[in-house]
Amino acid sequence: IEDLAYALGLDVVFGDLTNVDAWLIRHSDGTGVIRVRDDGADNGRTRFSIAHEIGHWELHPFCNQGFLVCTPADIADYGRSPEEAEANFFAAALLMSKPLIAPGLSKRDPEFKVVEELAREFSVTRTAAARRMVDLSKHAVMLVSSNGQEVNWCARSASARSVFVAS
Repeated sequence: IEDLAYALGLDVVFGDLTNVDAWLIRHSDGTGVIRVRDDGADNGRTRFSIAHEIGHWELHPFCNQGFLVCTPADIADYGRSPEEAEANFFAAALLMSKPLIAPGLSKRDPEFKVVEELAREFSVTRTAAARRMVDLSKHAVMLVSSNGQEVNWCARSASARSVFVAS
């Protein structure tokens, strides 16, 4: 993923970030820098953060630099802003290409074993793998992230009925 960033004119620099996972800086010469938190985070989280910033680079070329500071909540939340959701979907599609996943996925029951396999195969977090599984599943599947009794976010496959999940 770092090689792709470099090919797009982006340098990837690690460290000197707190309270954010990644930060995209655009230069007037058409190059840029993706700064990524270097706190020993999971490799999958780092890869997703870089892919997320590449998504901003490609999809949101006129966003100012202050907008492109992505906190862990921004990267985890697909619903807070359209730009963050687009960058997340871009990152998921880039790291876990539909043609590589979808054919085998349709033949399997959606279960955490599949999530673990996807996370390992594509070097992403279990959360990213679970969301991608739900997005691509032909089964009626819902994924809910909660902290105690508070719902952080939820996602459902296209074939899942709409269900109200109180947050």
